[in-house]
Amino acid sequence: MSEEENIDRFAVVSGDPEYEYLRRQALYAERRVHAESAAMVHEARLKAKLTQSQLGQRIGTSQSAIARFEDPMHGVRTLAMMTKIAVALGYEFTHAYVEIGRAKSGRAVIVSRAPGTDQPG
Repeated sequence: MSEEENIDRFAVVSGDPEYEYLRRQALYAERRVHAESAAMVHEARLKAKLTQSQLGQRIGTSQSAIARFEDPMHGVRTLAMMTKIAVALGYEFTHAYVEIGRAKSGRAVIVSRAPGTDQPG
C-alpha cells in the first residue's frame, strides 16, 4: 500500500476532513523538500566540480549513497547528512519553519551562504 493510499484509508476511518487536509499538506511539503534538497545538493556538487564518489569520500559515505540522496524519490535526508554535505561543499546548512501560505518564494530554505562570505551559495 502506498503512502498516499494509507493516508486516504486513514482519512476515511477518522472521518475528519481537517485531518485529511493537514495530512495531505504534510505529504506534499515533505515531497517538495525532498525534491528541492536533492536538486540543491546536486547543483552544489556540480558547482564544486566534484563527482558523487569524491563527495562521498569527503563525508565518509559511498557514491551510491550520494546518488540516492540526489534522487528525490529515494534516500534518507537527515539533518546530520544535510549538514555534512553542506559543509563538505562549502555551505552552511540552515532550516526554517515558514507559515503555510506566507512563503513568498514557496521554497524551503536548505542551504544558505558559504561560511565567512556574504554571497549566496
